[in-house]
Amino acid sequence: VSHAVYLISSLDAPRNHQSIFVKTNADKPGYIFRVTGNIQNGMAFGHRPEIRPEDSHEFVSKTYPGTVSEASYERMRDVVDKVEPPNKDSN
Repeated sequence: VSHAVYLISSLDAPRNHQSIFVKTNADKPGYIFRVTGNIQNGMAFGHRPEIRPEDSHEFVSKTYPGTVSEASYERMRDVVDKVEPPNKDSN
């Protein structure tokens, strides 16, 4: 089983926000991976079940870079959980 993976662009200020959306089931929307915050105030990583990106008021675009196998998807979640977001910049 493979899951479609999309790069999502959503409205945000001062520039659009990018996230990764994985369509995990034909009957359900999917799962989103994203970093929130900014370098001045600090950032946090998050992932959660998510509605179809196109149903969000902030949706701008989506690009289809490919698929991920079920086994690789589980590893992807584990790897992403271990990656630290950028540190706060005090400059």
